Amino acid sequence: PSDEPAEVADLSEQVLVLSGENGGFTEEELESLSNDELIELAKEKGLEDILVLDADGNLLNRDQVIKALVESEALEEGAMQDAMQELESLSNDALIEIAQAKGMEDKIILDEDGNLQNREELIEALVEGAAEAEAAVKELENSGIPSTLYFAFDDTEIDEAATRVIIEHANFMQNNPNVRLRLEGHADERGTREYNLALGENRSLSVKEVLGLYNLEDRVVVVS
Repeated sequence: PSDEPAEVADLSEQVLVLSGENGGFTEEELESLSNDELIELAKEKGLEDILVLDADGNLLNRDQVIKALVESEALEEGAMQDAMQELESLSNDALIEIAQAKGMEDKIILDEDGNLQNREELIEALVEGAAEAEAAVKELENSGIPSTLYFAFDDTEIDEAATRVIIEHANFMQNNPNVRLRLEGHADERGTREYNLALGENRSLSVKEVLGLYNLEDRVVVVS
């Protein structure tokens, strides 16, 4: 499509329910929330499965939800610490490569000889960027936007329904600059392996071409 996106999801005014020094929350803070706020927070964290609601949508397991949210926060904090330790074990050159691959060149400070000057700040930025991307992906999963497109037999053409889905993903990526996309092209068992690998790749490239209209091609990886 050459037109502007048909639907744009503006996340610029989205407000977190709670935000402590580390972006988390305590059990006491959760206790102060209403049931509706707890429900929304559980959905943001991808914990819909634990919600028990009555016919009117009222929360029936408040204590269990609060416990699950606290445990979720602890797991996220542990994951961030693991990521921090893994990055700290890398060389400066490796950190620079990772930051460049993630489109975070503006976070890199080098001297005249190309040596990294802000190692600790860069590691923190990489960890924070990964956490933001993970949270955004959870939000995408909860939004109901499909992540699978279907093609006609032996075809690579993007139809109207698929175009609408791609536009939704383009809007999402524009609103979440830390998110990168892996496009996997598939084919069924008919045909030779070589032919199907080419078909899968061309299907991925068709999707990437549409995303390129939104200047997102640099954040897309194609595989077959």
